[in-house]
Amino acid sequence: KAWGFAKTPELAFMYAKRNAVSAAIFKGFPAAGGSGKVGAIVTDAGADVTHKVFFDEFFKDDGKWAQYVTSKNVGMPSGNDRLKVGKSYKVAASVAIEFDKLRKYLEESKVARALDQGF
Repeated sequence: KAWGFAKTPELAFMYAKRNAVSAAIFKGFPAAGGSGKVGAIVTDAGADVTHKVFFDEFFKDDGKWAQYVTSKNVGMPSGNDRLKVGKSYKVAASVAIEFDKLRKYLEESKVARALDQGF
């Protein structure tokens, strides 16, 4: 589950999905729900700065990031997953990340090292 914040629930929902892709790339995920820990795809410190142009384009609202995430939500989240916070919304998205495809794309783009490369 990932969270997003925005003036509208629809934008917050999109940002939540984008934040999930960002977490997969830069942070990885802790063990939870019967799944083991998943490490970050990009492990080089400062890669977000080194490849700033790439990531600025990748994470645009209509960027390629959206190809690698699917929502498990049926429609717009509600209840505790959709909160009004002041004049903004905080929305949670339950998502699935196409981790292998995302890793392959980042490796082909020379942003992530291949798993078979040395450390």
